[in-house]
Amino acid sequence: MIECKVKIRGVKPILFHKFNIESISEMSKVKSGTAGNNPDEWRNSFFEEGGQIYMPGGYITSALKNGSVHTKQGRGSIQKSWISAIQVQEEKVYLNRKMPENWQELSTDDFPKDPSNEVYLDIRMVANPNTKGRNVRYRIACSIGWECEFTLLVNDKILSKEIVKKVVEDTGVLQGIADARTLGYGRFTVLECEFLK
Repeated sequence: MIECKVKIRGVKPILFHKFNIESISEMSKVKSGTAGNNPDEWRNSFFEEGGQIYMPGGYITSALKNGSVHTKQGRGSIQKSWISAIQVQEEKVYLNRKMPENWQELSTDDFPKDPSNEVYLDIRMVANPNTKGRNVRYRIACSIGWECEFTLLVNDKILSKEIVKKVVEDTGVLQGIADARTLGYGRFTVLECEFLK
């Protein structure tokens, strides 16, 4: 096993929505808003108490797994090999962004919504593909230029260094990371992909 240090930079904004167990109706507490429209849901997103924004390591794992489907092996893709040969070391992957100053005191109406801000609130209608129902989603977003670093643990007996680099690059160009990927969000370019001995 070898380590690979990766650094990426967003070429499209990245959006975050955090599933909370309380969102299951039997376990839910009283919330603001109505069903399918909770203006305060952004307050439960991925950030530390001090406002440092992060994404779970699982976001990286999932994005790279989905991105690996674009790398062919025989008549299929390398996805099965990728799943068994790659691990993301970090539980939390920190971005170079923080919540706005005094964010705890900001109402949803007062939170910046302009994508020219480094961090803003993205509000849009989303459709549930199973029920065709529509909800309003309030998500924390980071504008173009967000960056993060993470470490991959690679089984180099299964995957070559060249394949690992190709999958990371393909994921940034073709797949993206986090929410709204099918709309083109979360796309990135690879700044570093270096293997450590």
